[in-house]
Amino acid sequence: GGLGGTGGLGASGVPGASGVPGASGVPGGTGGVGGTGGLGGTGGLGASGVPGSMPGRDGEDGADWGMGMFNTPPSRRVMVRKFTANGTYTPTPGMTSCIVEAVGGGGGGGGAGAGNGSTTLGIASAGGGAAYARSYLTAAQIDASQAVTVDTGGPGAPAGANFGTIGGSSSLGALCSAPGGLGGNKGSPGTVANTAGVAGGGPGTGDVLCLGGGSTPALWLGTGIGIVGGSLGGNAGGGFGGGAPGGGFNSNGAVGGNYGGGGAGGCGTYLSAVNNSGGNGGPGIVVVTEFFT
Repeated sequence: GGLGGTGGLGASGVPGASGVPGASGVPGGTGGVGGTGGLGGTGGLGASGVPGSMPGRDGEDGADWGMGMFNTPPSRRVMVRKFTANGTYTPTPGMTSCIVEAVGGGGGGGGAGAGNGSTTLGIASAGGGAAYARSYLTAAQIDASQAVTVDTGGPGAPAGANFGTIGGSSSLGALCSAPGGLGGNKGSPGTVANTAGVAGGGPGTGDVLCLGGGSTPALWLGTGIGIVGGSLGGNAGGGFGGGAPGGGFNSNGAVGGNYGGGGAGGCGTYLSAVNNSGGNGGPGIVVVTEFFT
């Protein structure tokens, strides 16, 4: 017989089970923290300051350096130059402006004449204090230089009934000037004494001017009574030198204080016939404070 027909396709087999997923990879390690930057180096010390003094010259004391005086900016330099004798002020190179201060010489005290040794004496008055002057000046006003005059103080009167000598002016050119105090009155012998004081110096030339103080009267009320008021020298203007104190019986006048104080007057005694001298007035001064940018 003929061949049988081809059999149909068999049914598809059941799908195989899925494979197990592979294990996850181990996570990578975390990166390390960056190192902290080092601190910056400490800055070096500033340059040393200018030395504190310079040699004096031409009537001038040693000059001093400073910082920030007179309400100036901290970056400004300040140099102080003092004159206690006549000389010439030549600005320090670089000076842009300055303050000049001057005090005149104090007046000399008067001299006291000798009494009769029993009931009379002489008592003189002291000299007046010198004036003070201050000027603010630019380098252009000073120019190349200026003459400096410093008074030494008015001489006290020689022993006896003599007037004291007026103190002279201290100045820087014609830009700043301070007159001296008047000389004390003489003390003529008498059974009582009331010798008038004298005026102080001034006014001078400058932006700020202070008169010198006057001296006090000298007073004695008679035999057997102490000195009621030995004459006190006048104080200088601007808070500078004090006047010399008055003395007691049979005393020569004391010297006025630095700078510009009036010298004390001489004072006699009724116990002996003695002449007494007056004290010299205190010397003057000129101070220049220089400023630099």
